[in-house]
Amino acid sequence: MMYCSTCRSLPDIADTSSSLFKGTGSFRYDTLSTHALSKRHQLTEAADRARQRGPDAPLPPVLTGLHRMEETMLVKMTNIMHAAYYVARTEQPFTHFTTLHGLINRTGGQLPNCYASNKACERFVVIIYEMELEKLLQKLKLAKYFSVMIDGATDTATLENELVYVRYMDTEGPINSYLKIEDVKHANAAGVLEAVYAAFSVAGLVDWRERLVGFGSDGAAVNVGCRTGVATRLKEQVPHLIPIHCIAHRLELGVVSAIKENPKMQQLQATLCSIYEQYHYAPKALRELRMIAEAMEEKVLKPTTLHGARWVPYVHRAAKVLCDSFPVILAHFEDMASLERRPKPSAAVTGRAKKVSSYLKDYGSVLFLHFLCDVLDHLATLSKVFQKDSVTVCEAVESQERCFWNLSSLKTRMGLCMETFVEQSNGSGCYKGVQLNRASSSTLEPQRAAVIDAVISHLDERLKDLHQDSIVAKFRALDPSCWPKYDHTDAVARETFTQHGQEEMKSLSGFYKELLAKAGITPEEVIAEYAQYKSFALRRSAVPMRDIFLSVLQSEERRAMFRCLCHLMEIYMVLPVSTAVCERGFSTMKRVKTDWRSSLTTAQLQRLMFISIQGPALEDFDAASAAQRWWTSSLRRRRPGFNPWSSRERGDEEDELVLMGSEDELEE
Repeated sequence: MMYCSTCRSLPDIADTSSSLFKGTGSFRYDTLSTHALSKRHQLTEAADRARQRGPDAPLPPVLTGLHRMEETMLVKMTNIMHAAYYVARTEQPFTHFTTLHGLINRTGGQLPNCYASNKACERFVVIIYEMELEKLLQKLKLAKYFSVMIDGATDTATLENELVYVRYMDTEGPINSYLKIEDVKHANAAGVLEAVYAAFSVAGLVDWRERLVGFGSDGAAVNVGCRTGVATRLKEQVPHLIPIHCIAHRLELGVVSAIKENPKMQQLQATLCSIYEQYHYAPKALRELRMIAEAMEEKVLKPTTLHGARWVPYVHRAAKVLCDSFPVILAHFEDMASLERRPKPSAAVTGRAKKVSSYLKDYGSVLFLHFLCDVLDHLATLSKVFQKDSVTVCEAVESQERCFWNLSSLKTRMGLCMETFVEQSNGSGCYKGVQLNRASSSTLEPQRAAVIDAVISHLDERLKDLHQDSIVAKFRALDPSCWPKYDHTDAVARETFTQHGQEEMKSLSGFYKELLAKAGITPEEVIAEYAQYKSFALRRSAVPMRDIFLSVLQSEERRAMFRCLCHLMEIYMVLPVSTAVCERGFSTMKRVKTDWRSSLTTAQLQRLMFISIQGPALEDFDAASAAQRWWTSSLRRRRPGFNPWSSRERGDEEDELVLMGSEDELEE
């Protein structure tokens, strides 16, 4: 058997189809001379000589051309990775990739002439997804503790899906990261729990239950059921798990409960719904409204719905629209209720118009509307805080207390919207050119107090586990703003300050006894370190609890100082108080898997959602690493410059020095 040792030593450059590369038993002169004169053999000889001379030796001209070609192709593949990432990151269908490929080439960009199909884009997306997923998994493997957040919904293909998010500590604070979307075979607790297990199994996180400290979800019985819910089943396997019902959902439920027990709030809600229905289902009515606004030289906004994923912002917006467009809307409803209107509306429209116009002409009702806008201003601000990805338990509690203070102040003083209305009505009941029916000069103080007391009562009842009677509330022993006043001259005050929080710390160290034991920490060490922490945090009593924790966790010196409490701080920071991020995940799913893309598989949907949610910004994407990963990930050799239908006779050296690729991509 005869073969060329030089070609075999450099298979990336050699002609692997040559008989002397494979080995031949034909010892003929023509075979040897033909092989010796071939360009591939000359390239391998030049590369072998350059290798023998060392890395600092100048390259022969033929190898210089080869390296230049490789660099050119790398630039082109980097550009095409940018194009594929743009398609996935902006949630466009794969079919747009072909158009984008042609557009870039026509405008002077450098993209390879191959890989212009939607199938090529799909393969590139797989490479990009795997690269970005590895970054997240690396962070999760380094995290000491994390929490899981789930939510379920049905996509456009009528498939039940479960979204799985994880919350962990990063260098800059707690992070919510999208992990997986899983099919749910059965929409019960066992089926949802199986989907959660599958998500972590596919991610390769074997020990995830050992580091799991929190579970966040909405209030569905399948998630928080006390007997067979997902949280209960998980807690059986993870005794130190803390299940938390999303505070953003609880805020909405508390406000809705307060509305149900107050007649004036129910009446206002019914009026807002009637106004929305009038213009949502009747284009003619909306056109008339805009014509009246133009005649009155007023601006008008289309009335909005009260129902949505976030009820408080929706009803807040609906009330604001009614206040801003009040004279135009009232004029239109009075016109519809008029007996002289031709053509005459239906009895249902006429009855609705009379009811709404009668409500809007009552001074007390309009005054209550502006008062409710002031209330919803504070509740909407609280709702936005509860929906933040970075929100922690301490921040949620502080925001809740601040909101309650602001609401309580509205009992005795008027808010901005209500005060503006009273000033513009000039005491005569004429508001924006409309004479209102004013029975008295009352400022509705009893009604205001009843509304605010009902809202605070219901919210406090639903959110009480954050600050009382729960293991989460015991973390407040680490908050210096909750400590008693320290006076070194008063022996009683010193003793009270010293003993404060001792029982809470004993409860926390007992609850997390197993986790602390794995880190080599005893409950006695936690209590001893707590006294040292008090002297540290006492000088920072004006600093929020979250910032104190971050200042300790981000400093190696302070982490060593509070070796035991660092574990409790990190656990507290990753507790999933809000699952609003899951709702945003489903919004992404609806944008990606539309009616026109309803045949997307779950695996492909997972890749596209992960890139859209977790992927870096377009300008920060490392396309060169993706191109290198693509080059080295194939079991066969890549051939991005190869065209099987072109002529075999190439006069151009650049055409001869093609890079090799896999046979399954010849179709491109």
